[in-house]
Formats: sequence, C-alpha cells, structure tokens
Amino acid sequence: LYDMYGNEDLYLIASNPLNKVIIVSDLLKEYIRGKYPDMKFISSIADNRNNQSNDYEINVVNASKNNTDELFDMKNKESIELLLNSNCIKNCPYEKEHYDYISKLNVSKPVEPFECPFEGDMKNSLEEMKKSEIFISVEDLYDKYVPAGFNIFKLNGRHTEDKDVLDYYLYYMVKPEHKNLV
Repeated sequence: LYDMYGNEDLYLIASNPLNKVIIVSDLLKEYIRGKYPDMKFISSIADNRNNQSNDYEINVVNASKNNTDELFDMKNKESIELLLNSNCIKNCPYEKEHYDYISKLNVSKPVEPFECPFEGDMKNSLEEMKKSEIFISVEDLYDKYVPAGFNIFKLNGRHTEDKDVLDYYLYYMVKPEHKNLV
C-alpha cells in the first residue's frame, strides 16, 4: 500500500480501462477500489478461495478442480479461468507457498529458495502432466470444456523449464499436422 513504485504502476494500469489487476488480498482490493473505483479485478489462484465473487471479472479456479463435477456445476463459466498446467499436484498443501515464491521471483525480490516436499511428484513436463488427474487434454478442451461454456484458459510458464513451456505451446496451440514443422 505504501510502495511508491507499485502505486505509480497502479496509476498507469488504472489509466487504461482495458487493464485488469490480479488480486490476492482483500486489503489490496479495497485499497485499489477506493483509489480506482472502475478498476476490474481477476482473482488469484494463490488466493485459493475460488469464491466466484461478482467482485472479479475473471475468477481463476484452482487446477485441483479440473475434471471434477464441482467445476462443471459452477455458475458463470464464461468468467472462469482454468489453468491447464499447474505447478502443483492435485490438492498440494504447499500450493500457496509455491505461488508466493514464484510471485516474489517474478518481481525480483530476494527470496529463500522454496523446497516443496512434493517437488518430486510435481508434473511440469507434458508427459508427466498427462498422467495427472487434473490434466485437460486438447480433445477434452474442445469436446467437453468449451461446449460447457468455459472459454478462458491459461498456460503456466513461470518457473518452468523452457523446453516444458515449448512442449505445452506445441501441444495446445499447434495443429497436430504442423507440430513437426514448428
């Protein structure tokens, strides 16, 4: 709240009505709402509440809900963002710590290395992720999720090996007949 550079960035972000800000704290949300009442919000996966609040233009749902009836029973599917390649295994108890660590790395804050106890089980490579119960295949994306009303999907690339990010891009964004060429 008292970060001069953060507030300058927020001012610039708020000056464009197309911009949205990802919220991880109610205190920050109320602060921004007080200064910029027209600002649009995106819920953060690190928030972990997945409350589908009307306060958010986009509601990020925890990937642990992928492929569950609970997800398909949610309302306002057009405002739900689904993470296709989570850094954590389903229901990882250290997920918030993992996302907090990645967030700090992204803003170049000094941070102690995060050693997730489940790191050996993390599904970062495409082949490993395909074995996960939270994996959404391209076929499921178009045959199951889009017809159900979901239309916002995200690939996670932060703190992921470049080769794994490339594999995800090829898998989700390139038609099979063009993969070898790309």
